[in-house]
Amino acid sequence: QSYGKQIHYEAATERILTCDDNGKSIHGEEDVEGKWEEGGHLLLKTGITHALEAGVQSLGLTNLCEPRLAGQLFESVQVPSKNRGNAKDVNVLAASAFQPTAVIFVPYRAFFAFKAITSGVTCDAKPTTCWHPSFASMPFFGAAKRAQGQGHCPTDVAQSALLTLWDELRTRHAHVSVIGDVERLTAGILQGATERVLLQIPCVMESH
Repeated sequence: QSYGKQIHYEAATERILTCDDNGKSIHGEEDVEGKWEEGGHLLLKTGITHALEAGVQSLGLTNLCEPRLAGQLFESVQVPSKNRGNAKDVNVLAASAFQPTAVIFVPYRAFFAFKAITSGVTCDAKPTTCWHPSFASMPFFGAAKRAQGQGHCPTDVAQSALLTLWDELRTRHAHVSVIGDVERLTAGILQGATERVLLQIPCVMESH
């Protein structure tokens, strides 16, 4: 937002909310309303909640088999009120004053080195424990189908490493900048940062 961009969050639902061959939810009308605290419903709800907390300007839902579920979803989402007037004005103000004190550099060219590294599946990457037990019962697809072990949720290793690092830095910094192009590593950004991190992607970048 500090670069004048509009932030849109698009949630793809076809992999996590199972539908039958006729495009109907496999859960009945009554069952769905109580499902927002587990499995794919919880995953979708959590993503929408974090997107709203981050101050997105728009939301989208892709391939939602039953549009009525959108109403239930947004009714279940609760974003803490900051009691600071208009929420949109607050977000724009915060973005215009973006001054990162921590910088994560992730060279985007490193992503060209592999198709995907999935935890517990490829490149001897360690398995990832599901952060909610109900996720283990969700259907896997792609490389994740080859995962072994109960309670493990295969994840994209590169994305997971970046999110983990960003979450950890956010406990100490109000603003954290993620930069993928070396040309964006300007003197102004680096001088204002008290922590600078080069994210080393497992199986792609050597540890030393």
